Amino acid sequence: SQIEEGEQVEEDELLNFAMNLDFEKFMDDMEVRDAITFVQGRVKELEMETSEIESEEKKREDAVKEAVRAERVAEIAVERAESEAKTASTTEGTSSISKQ
Repeated sequence: SQIEEGEQVEEDELLNFAMNLDFEKFMDDMEVRDAITFVQGRVKELEMETSEIESEEKKREDAVKEAVRAERVAEIAVERAESEAKTASTTEGTSSISKQ
């Protein structure tokens, strides 16, 4: 279609421009150099922020895992206590019957 052909021509022109771009010429331009320096600084800031966010997420994930483990330990303790209580009440019932 004409739209696709137009897009292809635009892509070809953009690629041609990029391939023939003289970066050294632009690096001499103070504004371009300042913009590149700014972008590089911003990229470093974002990388640091991302690292901090990932670290916080890891801490939260570890805390959640620890809470789940603690909950499971508590459930096991309750199950054991209930089991021991049943055993104790059964033993008491048996010993009181044998005393009669």
